[in-house]
Amino acid sequence: MKNLIFISLFALLIPNYSYALTPESIASGIATNMGVKQITTDIRESISSIISQSSAEISKNQFEMRTSLLILSESLDQIASKNIDKTFNQLSDAEKQVFYDTSKLLELWNQGNSKNINQLNELTERIESILFKLPGMKNTPLVTSSYPLYSLSQPAEPTVKIDINGSTLNQSTPTLNFDNITCTLIHKDTTQLSFTCPSSIFVANGQTNYLIGNLKTYEKNGFFKSIFSKKFNEIEYKISIAVIPRIIGTLKGKVNNSSSILETQERSVSFHHRNNHCSGRQSKHWVVNVTEGWKIDPHSITNKSNSSRNSSVTIINKSEHGFAFDASIANYGDCGPFWKDARGSATGAATYTEYRQKELLELNQIIETQPHWGTEVIVYESTKPFDSASLELIKINGEVDIITQSENRPWYDVELDKKRGLIIFRPKSLSNALSH
Repeated sequence: MKNLIFISLFALLIPNYSYALTPESIASGIATNMGVKQITTDIRESISSIISQSSAEISKNQFEMRTSLLILSESLDQIASKNIDKTFNQLSDAEKQVFYDTSKLLELWNQGNSKNINQLNELTERIESILFKLPGMKNTPLVTSSYPLYSLSQPAEPTVKIDINGSTLNQSTPTLNFDNITCTLIHKDTTQLSFTCPSSIFVANGQTNYLIGNLKTYEKNGFFKSIFSKKFNEIEYKISIAVIPRIIGTLKGKVNNSSSILETQERSVSFHHRNNHCSGRQSKHWVVNVTEGWKIDPHSITNKSNSSRNSSVTIINKSEHGFAFDASIANYGDCGPFWKDARGSATGAATYTEYRQKELLELNQIIETQPHWGTEVIVYESTKPFDSASLELIKINGEVDIITQSENRPWYDVELDKKRGLIIFRPKSLSNALSH
């Protein structure tokens, strides 16, 4: 019992919960000699609020916390039921200590004080020992733990076995019910009860479902009391089992494949120059540069230049980066006192083709799927490599994981192989996932 209660009450030290009744209000009730019934009600409501507002975390520790908090609450109820009309000051020192210790635990939790683990262990040990030694508790059945803490939705077996541990559990015939479904008692002794329950009650759709069972145990009355009243008193406990959906969540995403096409454009350029009279021969050089981001096909360059007599235009330095016009321009005829030579001219002109590889991004949408625990899913498979992928996993606890590469995470593994064109999603078994 010590280990179970320690795990549960250690979970109380985790911050970021809030509840209606503060540890201070419970301590105030103790200090002002409030009735035992009211103090117990305040503690029960505080614990209930902690459970209801606990995070959506799916973990073994979380389930142990919920289970043992319920057990702690029910144990305090047993103490209160035997002191229903008393005020706090009328309790025995041992009984008072139970409430002092519980109030202190809530105070430590409220402060988020994780540095007092040893002190917390001592407190939980005292609570355990006090519960078994309180006056009037000799014949009272006490539950200390129950298993399983969780179950997969819609189990394959026809029944699920539930074990309940504690003390003084074998009096009369205990029963366990979930709503209107009665489980079958298959074993009982002082420290353990075992039931089998129909698998049909273990159902969860989309999110964790917390089944709360009603365990009825019995407390044997003493000889004289049983003469005037019934032989057994009925003692009830709540048994919590988390039912986990068969799916790990919803997986969707996309794979990006890129390809390229050859894009071309036709270009033309030209220039013109004419000499002045009596200017002599002129040499001209014009450079043509490729358009940024493109290349020139040198074989496509066509010279469409023309020139006057004694002039010429040629194209030189052809490459994918550009080319040049080289012109020699000369007048013809003579210059005299009363006449002038004919002015030489040249027009450089060319056509050519530019090209570039244009990247095309193709988005191949992956079909949305809901992987099951422990079952491998081939999410994407192609005979061709892909450039990148982005997967989104919306887990059943509401968390969202983004996956862009091979991963090894607590709940699953992902093999994302771009070269092989393959994406495999491998959920771990539920027991392996919850062992982290």
